[in-house]
Amino acid sequence: MTLNQIRRGPIAAALSLLPDRMTSPEAELQMLAIGLQESRFEHRHQIGGPAHGWFWCE
Repeated sequence: MTLNQIRRGPIAAALSLLPDRMTSPEAELQMLAIGLQESRFEHRHQIGGPAHGWFWCE
């Protein structure tokens, strides 16, 4: 999945649930940065750990 697909799909869906004052290009960028750092948007389950999801919420 490309970063553009992630932006238009799961990130857009998540931001649509928030009030307008909580969405911004900076918020989107922050979500992309966290996802790339934590999972590279490749692993849904943390390797050797309990976390799940691209952002690895434990």
